[in-house]
Parts: sequence; structure tokens; C-alpha cells
Amino acid sequence: MVIYSKEQSWSGCWKDEEARDIGLQNRDDLIRRDCGDMGKVYSGEYNDCGGWKFQGKCIDIDVSKMNWGNWDDKGCVGGGSTKKEARLWNIPGRVDWSQACNKKINTPEGLPAGNIKNRYCENRGINGEYGIIEVEDTKCSPERTSGNWGDWKDGGCSKPGIKKWYSRLFNIPNGKSWEEACDFMINSHGLQGEVVDKKCVNRGIEGEFGEVFIKDPICLGSWGTFDSECLEIGKKRYFSQLQVPQNLDWEETCNASGETILPNGQKMKPTRCVNRTKLGIGGGIWGEFEVDDPSCVKKTSAIADKIGQATDIITKPITNITESIFGNGNNTIIIFIVIGIVLLFLIF
Repeated sequence: MVIYSKEQSWSGCWKDEEARDIGLQNRDDLIRRDCGDMGKVYSGEYNDCGGWKFQGKCIDIDVSKMNWGNWDDKGCVGGGSTKKEARLWNIPGRVDWSQACNKKINTPEGLPAGNIKNRYCENRGINGEYGIIEVEDTKCSPERTSGNWGDWKDGGCSKPGIKKWYSRLFNIPNGKSWEEACDFMINSHGLQGEVVDKKCVNRGIEGEFGEVFIKDPICLGSWGTFDSECLEIGKKRYFSQLQVPQNLDWEETCNASGETILPNGQKMKPTRCVNRTKLGIGGGIWGEFEVDDPSCVKKTSAIADKIGQATDIITKPITNITESIFGNGNNTIIIFIVIGIVLLFLIF
């Protein structure tokens, strides 16, 4: 439904070069300025004035037909105010969003109660036009405000599935405890995601820091290429190396990994995690996924092949050594004793 009033007028005639001469982007910016000076908004309609100049239609709009979404509390912003924001809905088609928002936000209808100390609009592109207000709030009074956060920086993965973010707290009032200030401000971190923990850390001469821990699937690692082998008739095992984020424990990360899609389309968690570095049959932590598979008609084992290769590598030099010491006689018993000792060392 169109919600224009009958009253309308036109801006001056402008071309793009005139806008750029005074630091604006194009003629539409001059048209908006003219409409704003008349207390109206640019409708998007225009007339050709000739010579590459155009004028735009300025209209009144019924702000009561537009409405705010939910007003979200964004925490203290200093000066005894708390910040709230909401998206503006039902802006008439072709009407400039920012001008419509500026008219709406300067009327009391739909705004939160309280003494509004500042108000403005913000265009967030495909996410819409937002109204932002700063409302007087006793919990944000100067006596209770406790500084402001710097930029929040990525501190890497702290645990499987958890990422740490940290920031320094600046402008702590004189006489206020750093810890007390941080404890108050840590809830106003402004980060997105599911917070699982937060804390304050006094780093001495570096200052007071807040640390916020947020769930992040990146910190669960990622699986490499999947190989497979038949364990027995009707049973297959898929296996893949887990790429573990820096500083995380291999076994803990593998055991905490969620479900993944196997080459056969099945979704499941690892049946077990195997640290092949400890076993001496390769590097890294591997997940093994055991599934029923009728295509397995005999046992195959890529892992057994690797163990056999490792055994050959160990056996040949031992055979040479024993023949040098004991001659070319029967040294089978000695070879197996040495192999056993070496394998026990690799496993444990």
C-alpha cells in the first residue's frame, strides 16, 4: 500500500559533476539534500531538466505506517547512557531509507521509554536500515562506567570447539580497581556467538584484559582424505587424519569431534581415535569409523601392510648385524627377540 501524502514538491535540477564538485557522490545526494531542507524525503521519481540535469520529487510520508522491530540492548556507551538499536520495517518502495529512518526516529512512536540523549540511523545494506538511540541509564552512570574495550583480537583455539577472543580495557577511572572495572564491563563485549566462559586477566604493565570464549566449529579441526579397508566379511573401516588446530591436544580434539559424512554417505563420529605417531606407523592423529558394508567379502588391511613394511625395515639391518656376530647359522630366535623389543618400544 502506498503511504505518500498528497503534498509534494520538486528539488532543484542537478547533474553529477555539481555533486562531485562539493564532495558528494552524485546528483541524488543533492536531491536528497533539497528534499531534507523541505522536511520531505526523495521518492525516487525524477524529471529530466535537460543538459544531463535532473530534479527529484520530494514527498511527505506517513511515518506511523513504518514500524520498528525489537529494540536490542547493546550495553553502556559512556556518559550515563545505554545503546539500543532496532530495524525499521515497511519503508515505502523507492523512498530513500536513511531519510525515512531520520523522520521516523525523531517521532516518539515506537521508541523505548526514557530520556533519549542521542539518536541516529545506520544503513546496513542488505540487512536493512537501523535506528540507534542512547538512553539515559543509571547502571551506566559515570560513577559506574568502567572504561572501554579496544579491538577484540582472535586468541586462537583454547579447547576443542572453543575459540578465545581478548581485548584490553582502556580508560579505567582513577581510583577504580582494574578487576572491578573489568568484571563490570566484560558483559558488554559485543561479540557474536554462543559464549561459554569469560574472565578478566591482569597482565601487569600491559594492562587489564578481558577474555571471552565462544563456540567455534573451526576449533574442532577438519578431516583429510578418507581411505578404507575391510576388517572382516561385511565390516568396513574408514580412516582419515584429523588436521588439529594449533596448540590443541590431538587425542582430546579427535574425541571431541562431531559427526562427519563418510564417503558412503553415512554420518557418524569416529569409532576410535588412533595416534599413529606413538605406534610408529605414520604421523598424526587418525579417526577410525567402522560401518557395516556387504561389499566386504574378504579381509584387507592397509594398516597391516604398513606394519609389515615397518617390520621389514627393522628386520633387514638386524639380520645383517646378527650374521656378522654369529655367522650365517640359525639366528631366527635372536631376530624375533630384537624385533619384539623394538615393537614394544614403539608402542609404549
